[in-house]
Amino acid sequence: MTSIQGVSDCTGIPKPYLAKVIARLADSGILLSRRGVGGGIQLARPLSEISLYDISVAIEGADFLSCCLLGANECTDMRACPTHVFWKGERARIRDELERTTLDKIREFEAARAAKATRKRGKAPK
Repeated sequence: MTSIQGVSDCTGIPKPYLAKVIARLADSGILLSRRGVGGGIQLARPLSEISLYDISVAIEGADFLSCCLLGANECTDMRACPTHVFWKGERARIRDELERTTLDKIREFEAARAAKATRKRGKAPK
């Protein structure tokens, strides 16, 4: 378990805002949260089972991709704005990418990037 204060200190995210985000993630089943002595937060599922889409829905709501690109109140296949067809396709691609990108893939990417940076720093200039 990790404390909210510890996460706030490491990330620079203000604790009150972070607490609201964590509450949404806990309500959605992404995090486990326990108050009091010995409490804190931890992931509720393995990294490979948590996607960026899951996190986006937990924080922004299930309809976060459904709004019209131009802000039209009514934008459907039957009553489309000029960008409807384009945005409908892009929304599907964005959703697919967010669903494919899991926290374990992000961890692997960051580890590879850190290793590359370490190797680069370790080379002596000629």
